[in-house]
Amino acid sequence: MNRKGTDILLSVIENNSDKWSDKALFLFVGKGGEAYRFPLGAIDLGYKDQLQIQELYREADVLICPSRFETLSISVIQGGANKMTCIVSDMVGAAEYIEHGKNGLCFKSESCLELTDCIQWILDHRTHIKGMGEEAFTIY
Repeated sequence: MNRKGTDILLSVIENNSDKWSDKALFLFVGKGGEAYRFPLGAIDLGYKDQLQIQELYREADVLICPSRFETLSISVIQGGANKMTCIVSDMVGAAEYIEHGKNGLCFKSESCLELTDCIQWILDHRTHIKGMGEEAFTIY
């Protein structure tokens, strides 16, 4: 089983690619991408150093952490520090600091339906992304 939940997010993207392919681009960063098939709208960037990752934080709108278990997600901490809206599973340690809809979004781990709803909410409420990111910054 993949602890990071990459398979969950890829499944959600694939099941919604017809609706989302012209609205969102999902970038995957890190090792291990070669083990997956990336559907339309998802790109595996592979390993990036910290300078490259910081540039991606500046360019991206939302960070998604679908981990099945992660006590301290550096990516979520860095996302909040960069004023990004984060979508996290309830099994990520940072989830206890997220007020759903105020400073981020949280979904039940393993729930493709709840993750789909979170992503769809973001796509339907793009004007809220910046404000949620600003709120996330206040806790990081």
